[in-house]
Amino acid sequence: MRHVASTAKPGIGGTAGFSLAVLLLGGVVIGLSPILVRLSEVGPIATAVWRVGLALLPLLAWKFGHNDSRKSTDRPETLRDVMALVFPGVMLAADLIAWHVSLSLTSVANATLLANLAPVFVTLGGWLLFGSRVSRRFMAGLALAVAGVTILNLRQDTAFGGSATGDAVAILAAIFYAGYMLSLGRLRGRYSTLTAMLWTTGVSALCLLPA
Repeated sequence: MRHVASTAKPGIGGTAGFSLAVLLLGGVVIGLSPILVRLSEVGPIATAVWRVGLALLPLLAWKFGHNDSRKSTDRPETLRDVMALVFPGVMLAADLIAWHVSLSLTSVANATLLANLAPVFVTLGGWLLFGSRVSRRFMAGLALAVAGVTILNLRQDTAFGGSATGDAVAILAAIFYAGYMLSLGRLRGRYSTLTAMLWTTGVSALCLLPA
């Protein structure tokens, strides 16, 4: 999954503090999603369809009730623009399919931990594809996080019955999610958050429906 411009000074009482609180709330909600997916009675892929399909409703309500001064410049003009907006949705659909399937093949803990290796692939993809610079401090922190995930995954595998196939699918989900984040990040300078989210969610729903 997942930028607020502000002239206020960073602080817990300003826009930055509110943004941080919303970010933490989003993290909590996302943390609950694998458990709810596992409990869903309609199957992993159908659950993914409902997730993005229902998410379209508040986005559409936001769209129709939102006065955007950028409407004239917030639309794709060429086929390349359309493809740039479509690609993140395809990656999100592939991520949801892989992650939801992994949740049915391995433990919730394993699927969640391994799917959250996405930042590793984002860093690698940003460096290889876009020449993004990565500091040594960031790499050290990333290596420490990966080591922690590896240790936790090994312990959960023995304690809660993880599956090698399910774990591999969860890693595949992390790769797809990295593709989603990298491609979505390239849209920030051209399109509004609402436009990017509408295209991504709509395309994802269309890709998931036949699956």
